[in-house]
Amino acid sequence: MARITIKKYVTDWEKLYTFFEFVPGAGWEQFEPLCSIFTDHLGYKVEGDLEGIWERYCTLRKGDFVFQLMLHDDFGTCLRNPEKQDEDYYVKLEQLANEVAEGISTNRYGLQKKD
Repeated sequence: MARITIKKYVTDWEKLYTFFEFVPGAGWEQFEPLCSIFTDHLGYKVEGDLEGIWERYCTLRKGDFVFQLMLHDDFGTCLRNPEKQDEDYYVKLEQLANEVAEGISTNRYGLQKKD
């Protein structure tokens, strides 16, 4: 079972500020199971979903907390928000990313088949 870690990137790009990448990242076929962690296990609702040639993302919401799960050929699989947020937001997003990474690594969500 692979250990999943989170890499934090802080950018000043117009459409991508701070984001948290899952390493190793999930591929296209793992996007739906990864999204289901947020919806089925953590209580988030999907507000939007887009699949393109080089990227796929879904917008997730729980209360007033909104973010995107994104899979992009250049950025990997990550959590992000396309609009600049305050530092408290990114602390919460990083905690969420680490919680999910730990849950995947320990198979808490049952995504990995048992031998």
